[in-house]
Amino acid sequence: MKIRLFFFLIVVCLFSIKAEDKIVDGVLYISSDVKEIKASKYKDNAQIKSIVFPPSLEKVGYEAFKGCPELNSVNIPSNVKTVFNWAFARCPKLEKVIVSEGCLTIGDCAFYSCSALKSIEIPPSVVTIGKSSVPKT
Repeated sequence: MKIRLFFFLIVVCLFSIKAEDKIVDGVLYISSDVKEIKASKYKDNAQIKSIVFPPSLEKVGYEAFKGCPELNSVNIPSNVKTVFNWAFARCPKLEKVIVSEGCLTIGDCAFYSCSALKSIEIPPSVVTIGKSSVPKT
């Protein structure tokens, strides 16, 4: 009886462990069960150079990556429907942004004041682009 209880407790513990986001060699790996990156979650994080988004992700929150000084590229996958205001603003080394087909909304100032930004690809699926979201050419 004690052995069964012990194994039951081990199984319960294993299934209750939640995967966490991690940064390895400058790459942020977002946990596979995340649907939304909360507001200001990684704001001003100097360790992040690039991001791997999970297939479960639907929203990048307000100021989620604002002011990340080492972030240099972002590839927003098709499962992300909304990039909220100021999500990637003031990232001075951000050079390239790819927004995949399927994204619908890019909020105000999403890529504002990204002084190194050379390339941003926005697909036709994006129906709303907020004010000052992308640099003027």
